Amino acid sequence: MSEYRHQLEVFNDLVEAQALAFQMGLLARRLWLKALRAQRLELYKLSRHHQIGDDVLREVLGELDLSEANLGLVK
Repeated sequence: MSEYRHQLEVFNDLVEAQALAFQMGLLARRLWLKALRAQRLELYKLSRHHQIGDDVLREVLGELDLSEANLGLVK
């Protein structure tokens, strides 16, 4: 991400900068999705090992679902 930011600062051409910003946004979304999926897998593991209850599982999964849905709205 820092490399993309640096390249954005260096580019003077607006079209190239916009294309790079778009790629940076896609990369950020993919990273967030991977993080959300990892959190979801960990929640299921905690639930299977009875370290969290069903109510906590449902609540946190709902929050993760909202976060994932919001990623689709960010352009």
